[in-house]
Amino acid sequence: MKSQILRSAQDDSDQTKGIFALFNLMPQKFYKIKVVPNSKIDKIISQDQNSLKIKLQAPAHEGKANLALIKFLSLHFKIPKSKITLVSGAKSREKVVTLSF
Repeated sequence: MKSQILRSAQDDSDQTKGIFALFNLMPQKFYKIKVVPNSKIDKIISQDQNSLKIKLQAPAHEGKANLALIKFLSLHFKIPKSKITLVSGAKSREKVVTLSF
C-alpha cells in the first residue's frame, strides 16, 4: 500500500514536470514597451525588432494603462489576453511584456 502511494506521488510529479516542459516549449516573444498614456488615440508610434512605443488613451492611474496595453496588444497581435504577461514596469512607462504564441 505504501509503495503504491509513493509510486502515485512520483507519477504526479512526473506529470507536473511534463506540464512545465510544455510551457518551456511554447514560443515566447519579449518586447520592451514605452507607453505614452492620456493620448488621443491608441496607436503604435514606433516599432523596432523587440521594442515598441505605444500611445494609449487610458490614464496612468490604478493600472488602467496596463489593462489598456494588454487589450491593445491582444487586438494588434490577434492573440488572447491570457497569452500576454507584464513582466516588469507595472508602475513605470517603460515595460517588459512577453507574448506566448
